[in-house]
Amino acid sequence: MSLSAGRAGGPGALRVGLLISAAALAGCIPSEPLPEGELDRLWFLTADPSRAAPLTQPAMGATKLPARWIVRQKPSVIVSTISVVRAYDRMKEGVEEIDFSISPVHTRTLISLMRDAREIIEDLGRLAETEGKANRKHWAGTLADTLVRIERITRQISVDEAAGAGDAEPLGLAAGPLLEIVAAYLNERSAGALLKDLGPDEIGRLRSVLTQMTLRLGFDLLGKQLPADLRQAATTVMRQAERVETLDAALREMLLAEAGRAPPARTEGETGKIFRRLTSWSPRGLKVLEALLAQWDRVDRVELEFRRLGDEPVLVTTVRVAPGKVVRVAGVMIGQPTMVFRGAARITVLPEAPRTGETVVTFAPVDGADGAVEMRFEGILYALAKLLAFPLADGALREVRVYTDTPATGRQMIHAAVLMEALAGKGDRRRMLVFQDARTKRLVREPFAVRTVEADAATVVNYLTSRRRYTYRRTAGRDE
Repeated sequence: MSLSAGRAGGPGALRVGLLISAAALAGCIPSEPLPEGELDRLWFLTADPSRAAPLTQPAMGATKLPARWIVRQKPSVIVSTISVVRAYDRMKEGVEEIDFSISPVHTRTLISLMRDAREIIEDLGRLAETEGKANRKHWAGTLADTLVRIERITRQISVDEAAGAGDAEPLGLAAGPLLEIVAAYLNERSAGALLKDLGPDEIGRLRSVLTQMTLRLGFDLLGKQLPADLRQAATTVMRQAERVETLDAALREMLLAEAGRAPPARTEGETGKIFRRLTSWSPRGLKVLEALLAQWDRVDRVELEFRRLGDEPVLVTTVRVAPGKVVRVAGVMIGQPTMVFRGAARITVLPEAPRTGETVVTFAPVDGADGAVEMRFEGILYALAKLLAFPLADGALREVRVYTDTPATGRQMIHAAVLMEALAGKGDRRRMLVFQDARTKRLVREPFAVRTVEADAATVVNYLTSRRRYTYRRTAGRDE
């Protein structure tokens, strides 16, 4: 789950906070009365898509993974490790639901591994941005760096070689199922294109799965066919290396040689296009997961469901915080308001909503009013914003809608709307924060490099109450 828009590192819906802070430092901003009925037209909640979306088991090749995952918090390392091993065995049997525990001790390793997984996606996202203009050495270097990260993760987890032999690291073993969730979801979003060449015996090997995804995407972006034996050759080099640090040069040399021999792709690559959409929110979602894991002792359990609405996957996550506890997520990105989880909250992600093509994230309490995800505008900059710019009110988060049109070059557009209900105050408590960013990107070709420059950048932030609209504009570096 993520509330950001654009590519990794680009403008995002929660980056609004940074712009609002700048507006506060600049002084009061203009406002105007909101026409009667205008908020009714704009502030509406999307019907929970999961009600019409049946459970579906995501596939990794011919292997089906569970459609429902229940991950509980248990203090005992031994009990948790045994439950993970058993759940992993059941997962390979193709069951629809698994239930296992993770102890707070496990989460230290999990956080490190999830951070590596996020950095892999960010690396590949940067590679996707260079499609059509990267030189071959830069391409090979980025791909090799990613494969080195994959090998580091695989050796920490040791599921594919060591789980059956009994010498796996217990703390790392717990990360295997979670990383398979990520891999299965990415494969599903690519319509199976990332893992279509893997055999049934290879699907259960995390090194093979992640390496295949990386190579498939890399060669697709290069406009080349992926050599049939390259993944096996790469994984052999990775597995046999005595030290991970020695892998980079060997992998770069192999990739450069294979890219030079590979024939052009038969059709225009679709994997890169799909992956660019994925990298618009996946790294932020993994950062939120890292923040939750860091406070795992305050969580009762997390439930994850894979559903499908027509041709689109629907991801449903229920976070159940322990009684009397709260989980705070802050600092996922610059200027982000603090997100506070309490009780039981259901978060539904629809990557591409019907008709609008938006990414829609809905938030709803599970057990009546006792469950919520709250957005709190805390800190000195937000205090200044409340005083000098917007009458910002902490609110229960209800929905985030994000629409992006971000080609590598040309006109780009990001539109994000955050719907909240103020936690305090009288009358209509509906609030809406709308962020729009438009800019033009073009390529500049130089003798030994190709770079991207931005022009005609414009940003608009609107904050709506039941009575007024507050507007902040920034055009080509000028505040309005």
